[in-house]
Amino acid sequence: MWQSDAFPFAVKRLSRAAAIASAWMVAAAMIAAIAACSGEDSQAKQNKAAGPVVPVMVATVEKKVMQVRIRGIGNIEAYATVAVKARVDGQIMRAHFKEGQDVQKDALIFEIDPRSFEAQLRQAQANLLRDQAQLQNASAQERRYQGPELETLLHRFPNVVLHIAGHALQHRINPRPFTGDAARAYWEVTTGSPLDWPAQGRLLELVDNLDGTLSVFSTIYDSAAPLNPGDAKDPTPDDGNNQLLLASVARQIAARDP
Repeated sequence: MWQSDAFPFAVKRLSRAAAIASAWMVAAAMIAAIAACSGEDSQAKQNKAAGPVVPVMVATVEKKVMQVRIRGIGNIEAYATVAVKARVDGQIMRAHFKEGQDVQKDALIFEIDPRSFEAQLRQAQANLLRDQAQLQNASAQERRYQGPELETLLHRFPNVVLHIAGHALQHRINPRPFTGDAARAYWEVTTGSPLDWPAQGRLLELVDNLDGTLSVFSTIYDSAAPLNPGDAKDPTPDDGNNQLLLASVARQIAARDP
């Protein structure tokens, strides 16, 4: 027994066997603590090696078109191409489609400037009115040249074989018989004039058949001069006089003169 000043109570001395048992218990406790620390360090190392926790989202499966885009540099060639050609020439004013758009049959693709064609249409309509006016005037002249008074006058002369009425714009040959006297009959020929459009002429040939009869041959001809004077090439350039150019100008004046 020993007395302690700091602790005023008595402590019994332990036996040798008890002291050894206590030491083993302390050692076992230390080993368990070290094993626990080793387990925690190993788990921490495993968690650190696995990385951070990735969140997982859950969604319903759907069927959609997936676009695959490939970026690169190159040339694209179509499997098939179609050439689109216009029936007339002109300036394209606007396109009625977008690149890559599908087009249907008879769909409007391009729009051509119609102003030049509208001008040509107005010119053609004006020419039609001019020709109709010429026809009316020719009809009036035909009645004057073929009136009953003129026919009566010509029947008075038995030597009249032909009566030619020009500027009629119609090529016709009509007999004018005389009742009671065949010698007073004659032929009436209506024909155009080279001065009037379309600048046609008529060649008449009177032939004696030597049997008391006459034959009349008629040939209608057109001008060989081009309508555009710029196309009139001189057939005889050595004489310094382009007759074809003069005839071409005459045709153009006849075409434009109402």
